[in-house]
Order: sequence, then structure tokens, then C-alpha cells
Amino acid sequence: MFCDSRSNKVLDFYRGSTVLVAGGTGFVGKALLEKILRSLDVKKVYLLVRKKCGVCAEDRLRQLLEDRLFDQMREQVKKVEAVEVDYDLECFGLDDDVAEMLQKEVESVFYCVADVSFNRPLKEAFQTNVLIGKYMLKWCLSFPNLRSFVHTSTFYSECTKNFVDEKIADDLPFGSYKLCMKMLTSLSSEECENIRDSMLGDYPNTYTFTKKLAEIMIQKEFAGDLPIGVYRPPVVSPTYREPQPGWTDNMFGVGSFISSKFDGVGRVILGDLNQISNNAPLDCCVNAMLVCGYDVSLRRSSCCQSEPELTVYNHVSKMSKCTNGDVLRYMAESRSSFWQRWDWKYLFTSTTTKWIYYYLLHLCYWYAGLKDLVTVRLKGANGRDHYHYRRSLKHFASYNQAVAFAMCRSWSSYNKNLINLKRHLNEKELEMFYFDLDDVDWPQYIKSCVDGISLLLHKQL
Repeated sequence: MFCDSRSNKVLDFYRGSTVLVAGGTGFVGKALLEKILRSLDVKKVYLLVRKKCGVCAEDRLRQLLEDRLFDQMREQVKKVEAVEVDYDLECFGLDDDVAEMLQKEVESVFYCVADVSFNRPLKEAFQTNVLIGKYMLKWCLSFPNLRSFVHTSTFYSECTKNFVDEKIADDLPFGSYKLCMKMLTSLSSEECENIRDSMLGDYPNTYTFTKKLAEIMIQKEFAGDLPIGVYRPPVVSPTYREPQPGWTDNMFGVGSFISSKFDGVGRVILGDLNQISNNAPLDCCVNAMLVCGYDVSLRRSSCCQSEPELTVYNHVSKMSKCTNGDVLRYMAESRSSFWQRWDWKYLFTSTTTKWIYYYLLHLCYWYAGLKDLVTVRLKGANGRDHYHYRRSLKHFASYNQAVAFAMCRSWSSYNKNLINLKRHLNEKELEMFYFDLDDVDWPQYIKSCVDGISLLLHKQL
């Protein structure tokens, strides 16, 4: 049974409220900001933005809002205000008056800060994925009107297990949470690299390990004091419906495979084509985050326990049978010409054996180098164009190797905490905040992704 059609639970929760977004200039944060402005009648949105490459926060916000993503909401963007921060400092180096203003006004926080480069040095990944989050949560303890805090983690924080539950366990491979925190805080970057393999254990990279560590930190140090929930998406890919089908601003995820196909150099894949593909469209992720924010507040207000349980939301499909091979087939079928369909469908191979993969990849680099040479000879290309195909293949191969752990196996999981939220939504909100991955039309979606990547590549030429 769904709730009464006259009751807009999520819309009413955010109406007239002040929202703070940390990490709002990234892929997920940008789409989250757009959805808030387009669908929610909020009072104000504060965006925490770092000064980067000499560009101040206000100028970075101005550049962000120039994206075609915000073309239809030039009036609403007036609600957005950039707040310049230094994430390396507690309270982020804010002036006292700015910090006090945010403490008084902010009611909902969405935390999207992350270093998604999977194999950063351990110390660097720890500082970004754990310490900054800890500083943020400590600061939020001083927010008297805080109603919800949604921390964006990853489904792969539990990738060492066969079954991913909606719970957090202190079962780090190197030892206890306190020991890991103490060592990573006190040791130098070089010393952390020396113990990296021992500390990671079965974790495939520093990204998944530090996201797991951050979840334990939240549970042990803040779950009893803050209205907080942990949202776990899988691989986030281009949009499904909103604001435009297939929108993306990067070449990661599905986009990496599609762009390599356009260049004709992505001929070998490290992965199992029979395993289920764990992708979540960006707009489904954003919708889920907003509904999670409402649910976190609802659970907190109705909880009578002295230490409320931390809620974890796994965002995965329970019914989808779409495999990695299906994704590649849908990509091929999206092309209009017979040659491209044939080329994309048959002129590639896959393997889960690393030495075979690297041997075939070496041949692909030779082929990409030949294409670069021919292009230079025929078209007189210069500068970076000398390495266009090799650069494209390197990007594709680097990403493929990073996510191979997810492409070579599948997981069983619970997703009841998120799916049960559909019962809170009326028909209007179910349509507005769609997030159920079982409802995704995968062939149509992959076609939209191909079109979106094609448009992005055209803009970069």
C-alpha cells in the first residue's frame, strides 16, 4: 500500500529548507544540485567549494552553472551560494561569522566528497575519503536545526564479501578500526605505502578500503549523535531520464567503454561478460539520495532508542539480469550503420586471465599507435593529436583495470531499506523521485548513454 495521494512527504520535507552540499562540483553533486533546484522548493542551497588552480569558489560555481544541465533554471540558481572552504582544516577554514550562519541555517546535508581515483596512495585516499568526512561530521554536531545528513559511500565498500547486507561491521583485514585510524593518521605517506598490501587485505584498491573505513568511522563516532544515513550506489553512469537522457560530463563508467568503441581501440576487456552489470543511472542515484534524506529524518524523529541504529541504503537491482555482455550488445545495437553494429558487437574479446589480457592489450596499443601514425600522415595532425588513439586506449584500459574486480564477479545483497521507501511516496512522488533500478529499460538506457557520450565527444573535438 502506498500513502495517500494528497500527501507529498518528500516535497513537504524539503519545502522552505536550507540545504548544504559538500562535493557539489563533482558528477553526482552537480546532478544533485540540479534536481534540488528543479524539483524542490528550497529556501537556500549552500555549496562547499574549494579554491582550485587559482580559481575562487564563486568563479567555480559560475563555471558549473554554465553547464547545459542548468539551462532551464536560470531563476532558481539565484538560490545557490558558494562557500569557499579548505578541506584540510577542521571547520574548513571558514570565518567565524560564515560558520555560525551555516550552523544556524542548515537543515539537510548531502556529503558527496570523494576521491574516486581507485588507486591513489593510501595516505592520500585516507585523507580525502575518511578525514574530510570526519571533519564534516564533527562540525555538523554544532548544527542545532540539522534534520538529516546523507553520506554517499559505495556498494563496493563490502566487496570482499559474497553477500552485502545493509549493515556496517568493524571487520577490517588489518585489525580494528582504532588501530587503522591511528596508523594512517600518524604514519607518513611512504610508510603507509609500505604497509598498503597488508592493510588492504582482500580489498582491490584504496578507494574501496577507505570508503569502508569511513563507514565504520560514522557508525562508531557519530551514529548516536547525528541524524545520518549511509547511501551505497554501485557504478554511477549517465542519466536515464532527467534532466536529459544520457547526460554525463565525464568518460568514466559506461562512458569509458563507449568512447573507446567510438575510437575503435577498445578491443579487449578484463572482465566476465556473464556477470551481472552493476550500474546505476545518475538521476536514479540523485532521487534515492533525496528520499533517503527524508527517511533519515523520519527514522530519527520516531526513534525512542538512546543510540539510534545507523541506516544503510544499498542501491542495487534485485531483479535485473542485465549482464556485462548485454551492455556491450545493447551498445552495438544502438548504432545505425551495419558496419558499426558488426564492429562493436564482434571485434572485441574478453578474459578474466590477466596475462592474456595484458598480451592482447599490448597488441591494441600497437594498433592504436598505427592509427595515430596514419592520422598524422593523412591529416597533418599535431600536438596532442599525435597520441589521440593511444591516449583513448590508455584511459579505457586504466579504468577497466580499476573496475575489473566488479566486472569479474557478482554479489548477493539486501536493498530493502531503500525499496521500502516507495511505500512513503504517493503517485506524484514515485514519478518525480524514481530510483528503483528494477524499472530501468536497459536497452533503451544504453542507447541513451551512447548518444550522450557521442555528444560529449563532439564537444571535445
